[in-house]
Amino acid sequence: MADVPAADAGLGSGITNVSQQMSGALGLAVLSTLAADHTQELIADGRDATDALISGYHLAFLTGAAVIGIGAVLALTMLPRVADVEAELGELPRRAEHEGAGTGGRLTIRSSTGTPSTFSVRPTTPARR
Repeated sequence: MADVPAADAGLGSGITNVSQQMSGALGLAVLSTLAADHTQELIADGRDATDALISGYHLAFLTGAAVIGIGAVLALTMLPRVADVEAELGELPRRAEHEGAGTGGRLTIRSSTGTPSTFSVRPTTPARR
């Protein structure tokens, strides 16, 4: 969300929420189907219905856990680490103070060591009133 312009923050938030809801619904549908199919196969093979149902839920749970584990491994190995980004960019700004927002002004950025850097700022779009 940090890369979304302030004017589009609501849109970015909405897209994030919709994709989370859709992912959850799709994941639940896949795991439910997997559990139901496994349960039906075991019942057709003559297993007790209760045992078959427990086995189906067990399979769905293990499948979901495996997907979460794979996602965690991918996130840990593929996403950049904060230390790597800081080393690449040097010091990251810790705090920004903006005077005269929307009309131009001065932007002061303090680094992690507290050293301030001040810049002149001009708006790129007309200020709304």
